[in-house]
Amino acid sequence: MRWPERPPRGRVLHAVLIGIAIAAACRTATPEEGGPINLRSAAPEYYRALERRINGNWGPDRPGARGSLAKEYERSGGGIVMVSFSVGKTGEIVGDPGVEESSGSEFLDGEAIRAVTSAAPFPPLPAGVKTDRIDLLWRFEHIPTRRRSE
Repeated sequence: MRWPERPPRGRVLHAVLIGIAIAAACRTATPEEGGPINLRSAAPEYYRALERRINGNWGPDRPGARGSLAKEYERSGGGIVMVSFSVGKTGEIVGDPGVEESSGSEFLDGEAIRAVTSAAPFPPLPAGVKTDRIDLLWRFEHIPTRRRSE
């Protein structure tokens, strides 16, 4: 499966500055087509539901990330984490999410995995998605506050 190329660095930084973790790729293969489909266009409401749930669990501003946890985000030095995971027909995570590209920070990598697993179970797959599971690659980025203001 071929994933889309990363967006230009300036666009990613802008998204992070407004507190959004970006899903760089959200594709799955259907048995009928044999190739990837773009979940954002095939099932936009479902994609937005995933985005709200996952992104709501990421970053120093998320609920429960006060005090020492928020400080850990700042101490991490920032970075990008790419997490792969699969969602089954009924919304459960199939298998274990994995870090495909590490940020270099065990803390950020672990928080990205936690953001995905905490968001589950997801809503059941929409009827229009003719597959038993979707395979996702989710992009998380954190820029410490001190670097944002530079």
